[in-house]
Amino acid sequence: MNTVIINQTAASTGNLPEIKLSLANDNRYFLTIDNKHFQDIYKYTNESSSSAFEFYIFGVIIYNIDRLIPRKYFSLDGWSREISFDFEVGNVPLWNTQRSNICKMLNFLTGDIWDISFKKQSITNYYIPNSTLQFSTFKPEKVCLFSGGLDSLVGGYELLENRKKTLLVSHYDVSMSGHKEQGDIKGELVKRYTENTDFEWTFNQVSSKKGSNGRKLEATFRSRSILFISLAGYLAHNLTPNESFHIPENGTISLNIPLSPSRRSSCSTKTTHPYILTTVNNIFIGLGIKTQVKNPFEFKTKGEMLLPYSNDNFLRALVELSNSCGKGGHKRFWYKHWMKRNHGAVLTTSPHHCGKCMPCIYRRAATNKVQWDNELSYGDNIFDKPNWIWATLNKKNKRMKDVKTFLQFLSKKRTKEEIKKELLINGSLPLDKLDQYADVVVRTIDELETWINDNNTSSNYLVLKNLANL
Repeated sequence: MNTVIINQTAASTGNLPEIKLSLANDNRYFLTIDNKHFQDIYKYTNESSSSAFEFYIFGVIIYNIDRLIPRKYFSLDGWSREISFDFEVGNVPLWNTQRSNICKMLNFLTGDIWDISFKKQSITNYYIPNSTLQFSTFKPEKVCLFSGGLDSLVGGYELLENRKKTLLVSHYDVSMSGHKEQGDIKGELVKRYTENTDFEWTFNQVSSKKGSNGRKLEATFRSRSILFISLAGYLAHNLTPNESFHIPENGTISLNIPLSPSRRSSCSTKTTHPYILTTVNNIFIGLGIKTQVKNPFEFKTKGEMLLPYSNDNFLRALVELSNSCGKGGHKRFWYKHWMKRNHGAVLTTSPHHCGKCMPCIYRRAATNKVQWDNELSYGDNIFDKPNWIWATLNKKNKRMKDVKTFLQFLSKKRTKEEIKKELLINGSLPLDKLDQYADVVVRTIDELETWINDNNTSSNYLVLKNLANL
């Protein structure tokens, strides 16, 4: 069992208590949580005692515990870790009613085994704002998570186009990408909508300070959605009580059907899986948190999210600023960067997607549905034969593995009933919605196959066509 010790200092004016985490069974692993800009959240809520606030702090701690313990060294099987810790709350009996739900939710989300106990809070005043803090007068109708990706962009844009006063909420970790995209998109939104009247954007910087030993932190980020949800839940509880807040995600990614047997169960990312959102909502009810999380695109493919805006050039420009890539930090393995570095060939000016991870594949297929697909935005173009040959022959470049896996998945030609079985193997789903979830996967497969066939004049089309058994 990996037991985490949590030490907190008393709050100082304008700052949350400093939270330090250490691993009881190996004192070489410790970190201090870096939680900057909390006053940018607090200015909307003016409270730090509700269960919603405690759940926010809980999300911050979960996110950093997840990062503290490297799976490589502390897992049972190379992946799953056993993790225990005590969390301080104001009402221990209330939180104990949700202990089982919370542990099950985290087990499902991260693929670990969590054992969490609650004890009486030792800090009497958790946050003391600066006397000069200006509280926000903005009264949103909706709170919407805003990651800088395509889906959250469409979710926020839909609310604004429907004249809903919207608070866009972001999380920023210095070790991850996305903050630049958030800022760039916001900079364009003010050209169409009035800031402080139509919308506002706020973000909370939560990351990890490495311990003095400098040991590498875990980088799978499986718990990130709980930090996101806890942040938006805290704001929505105070600003839009009894209204749901949005976590926009296409149904394909939410379900994340395994493309191969090796990606089943705990090895499959489940950040917005219906089971997670349903369990979180039950926890919120049990803790008296006055909001619910909702995915407005639960039954839509990524392409279907874009269809209503196929002629909207303003959104199309915003989509170009968004980032969906899951491998943005591996640019040295992008063909276009390699060609420029080694041969001086400028094949594109500024690719910001790898083009060969599954988020990129889904994105390209979706934008193809509305004729927005632009291969210049991607470091690798799988339809280019020289690119494909280089990537598949280069032993250091393993990223084309995702492409081959998805092509093999397409080649199996699964029936709807087989898809339903795969979805149930991958996680608990409500049976009354199973047909709708399976239909999302069927339509996603159609988007992917259409995208490949629409590139039938490309130099590498026949290779992809044969691998996908089209």
